[in-house]
Parts: sequence; structure tokens; C-alpha cells
Amino acid sequence: MAAHNPNSPIERAARALCEARGLDPNERVSRGLGFQRAVTDVRPAVPSWPRWESVVEEVLAVVAALREPSPDMLTAAPGGDGFPVYPEDIWRALIDKLLDDGRE
Repeated sequence: MAAHNPNSPIERAARALCEARGLDPNERVSRGLGFQRAVTDVRPAVPSWPRWESVVEEVLAVVAALREPSPDMLTAAPGGDGFPVYPEDIWRALIDKLLDDGRE
């Protein structure tokens, strides 16, 4: 796992996924026997990390699936109106369109 970076979109997404599942993203968990357990359920010597780190692979799979924009997302991107376009504006517009489509 990369260094803790609370501004990372991956960490934010992992935390949001935990919260959407009704779980505390900061709860210390361990991986053992193919499933996750709260640290209090195992011996203290078992290494642990925040729960959000245990869902990073799921977040990465979703991000990889979103890598290619839909045609509708491409038309939602700003530009062509004579004003400067910044990458963050394009990213936000594409994600906003994706969220809108997902809520329909």
C-alpha cells in the first residue's frame, strides 16, 4: 500500500466505499483466512491497518473499469467556447456526467 495520502482520490473512494457499506473506514482490521476480521477478534500480534486499505483493490478495479469515457461523457467535457480549459474542469465534468447517468 502506498503512503497514506488523505487527498488521494483512491483513498477517498475507499473510505466512501466503507461508509456506503456501513463500516468505519478507520477501524483496524487484519486479513486472515481469506476474510477480514476486526483486530479485537484476533491475537494482538497480528498486523493490522485501517479498513479502508482493505478495499483499495476493489476501488482500483472500478477506476480501471471507468478508464474509457462513454460518448455522453465526451460531449459533457468543457471546451470550444474560447475560454481556457483546465484538466481538472474536464475531469469534474466527466465524473459529474457519469454520476448523473448512474442516478437515472
